[in-house]
Amino acid sequence: MVLTVVNLDNAQEQTAWLDLDMEALGLPWQGDFEVEDQLTGARYTWHNQWNYVALRPWEAVAHVFQIVK
Repeated sequence: MVLTVVNLDNAQEQTAWLDLDMEALGLPWQGDFEVEDQLTGARYTWHNQWNYVALRPWEAVAHVFQIVK
């Protein structure tokens, strides 16, 4: 399963809270899971359905997350 988040604003940082459909992703509604950014190799632990992302155009304009169960 892959989640892609892109910042189309080339001048400003953009942030958001992602509201994930846990059932569609095959994940339990409660609990932690890990995502790995396929562009950088960075791993993040996410909690439940709401997760924060920030994209700064001077660092990275996109995340391509693979869910690691």
